[in-house]
Amino acid sequence: MKKSKLILIFLCTAMVLLSCSGPEKREKGQRPPVAPRTAFVSTMYDTKPFNIGTGELVPGYTGHNAELLCNSIRLRQEIVKQHPGETAAQHRSRIAGDIHAPLMGSLDFDSIYAFRIAPAKKVYDAGLKKLEVSLSLIPIFEKGIETTRKAFMVRYQPQLDNSYFITGKDGAKKVIEEKKFLEYSIVPVDGAGSPAETRDSISTVVPMTQEELRKTEADVMFLVIGRLQSPYISYEEINKNPQPGASGTYLGRYYYLHIHIVDVWIYDMANGKVLQKNWFKVQSSTKKTGNKNFLPRSAFQLSLVAF
Repeated sequence: MKKSKLILIFLCTAMVLLSCSGPEKREKGQRPPVAPRTAFVSTMYDTKPFNIGTGELVPGYTGHNAELLCNSIRLRQEIVKQHPGETAAQHRSRIAGDIHAPLMGSLDFDSIYAFRIAPAKKVYDAGLKKLEVSLSLIPIFEKGIETTRKAFMVRYQPQLDNSYFITGKDGAKKVIEEKKFLEYSIVPVDGAGSPAETRDSISTVVPMTQEELRKTEADVMFLVIGRLQSPYISYEEINKNPQPGASGTYLGRYYYLHIHIVDVWIYDMANGKVLQKNWFKVQSSTKKTGNKNFLPRSAFQLSLVAF
């Protein structure tokens, strides 16, 4: 009898403990992570045309999504292609609405876009109280060949990156490399739509005290601002052995947005403060063509572009 009472007391105690601790643990598990989610939403890519007249950006501003814009333009180009058996009149009628429809959000072919890029280098001069910031440019590929013309890389997206050794029957070691990636870049073009940059980097100096540097340096970003220019996008694919004497896979897919740059800003991403503007001048390889760059895009011009 005494033994059964002890078992009963033990079971009652366990049930009380479970009733106290169980719901509390489940509640904690169901509670949403409010702070991280709020922070993520505040730094999402912009879906509205950039307001170049603004004096301050929202905290955490990340600009527009180059990858999504490339995909949207590519899809639009497929939509407006003339179908087999379709007359010119039927084609014009079908694409009349498509050509002016937004690419994403309220953005279209005539919108002003802004792309955030991290500085390649930041050097502070304590004596002059100035921060020098540099933005790198990378070579553009054309028909599989690296050219002298340059672009701003906005996003590098690795897909596969492995490197290892294998030993042959003769005991010799061989390097095997597997590398696949996507790269999204901005090609600065002049008034005639030709790639205009050949510099390896651009830089400017921002007046800044040491105290301002301490608060700002980690959040200093470039914002490349401009408008789409025909042919809007281009694409290159490089498939080769990764290096001499090695075997494996090297597949690089390069997506280019052709942008007539209006300006390049420097800003503090954390608080949205604009630190500098109106300093960048794009190189020009041809004569200017007035305001041709800012006319509405032609449906027929777009439909002839092959991606």
